[in-house]
Amino acid sequence: MPDDSPAPLAVARRLQAEGRFLAAAELLLAAFRRDPASAEVAEDLGELMLAAGDPGAALDFFQRARHADPVSPRALRGCLEALRLLGRRDEAARVLLVALEGGLDEEAFGRQFAEPAAG
Repeated sequence: MPDDSPAPLAVARRLQAEGRFLAAAELLLAAFRRDPASAEVAEDLGELMLAAGDPGAALDFFQRARHADPVSPRALRGCLEALRLLGRRDEAARVLLVALEGGLDEEAFGRQFAEPAAG
């Protein structure tokens, strides 16, 4: 059940940019509890976990985001980065191939890599 989550997400993103990870996590987790199917909230949580140095938790959130939006370039990028940090490169290659076969917008995906990664 979606709500007015863009405002809390914007605040959480600002807090994360300021290095206030705990405060950002509290807002994002509250948004996640309100709307656990939101790919955007799960992506934000994944990026927060990457920035906080927890690629395992990040992967969990990015996988949730991909479940909600299987061809999300942002969620795919996060999954690949988390898998790389976890040393699971073969799995990352399989994830990328499945996404490409599933209709990933390659141009949008490429733009994700033109932007700086979280963390």
